[in-house]
Amino acid sequence: MKRPRRERRTAPKLYEQLVTEGYTGPYSPVQCFVRGLKRVGAGSGETFIPLHFAAGDALQFDWSEERGVLGSIEQKVEVAHFRLCHSRKPFAVAYPGEAQEMVLDAFARALFFYGGVPRRVIIDNPKNDGDLCLALEGPDIPSSVPGLDDPLRNGTGGLHPGRTGP
Repeated sequence: MKRPRRERRTAPKLYEQLVTEGYTGPYSPVQCFVRGLKRVGAGSGETFIPLHFAAGDALQFDWSEERGVLGSIEQKVEVAHFRLCHSRKPFAVAYPGEAQEMVLDAFARALFFYGGVPRRVIIDNPKNDGDLCLALEGPDIPSSVPGLDDPLRNGTGGLHPGRTGP
């Protein structure tokens, strides 16, 4: 969808902005740069940025609200969703609410399921999980748990035979 002409980022507008930010060069290189961007289709909205994550690098976390039938009664449940960024392996667990105890329990179960601790956790909407963000970023939190991080780091990230849940 094309923007109205007044709202478009044109070469003269870009040049003006660059000059206000300290650019002292001529207009023609800016004009050539913009022309090149148009030629390759930049700004068309069809940009694809491939994401690459190393094994054990990151874990994504988010909550969703679902409706479920428990004991023949329809109820609202909160579902904690986890996904390893490298393997895209999912894990989900449902709770009756979104209290901090449930968030921490969900993390304990997910980390056990994946067999280790990732280097970082990506939280979709951290304003609801502020206390958890502070806990995960604390200086005393180890980057890995000895004996648990190998399956996660090598990309297999799964349950081990003979283990039971947390």
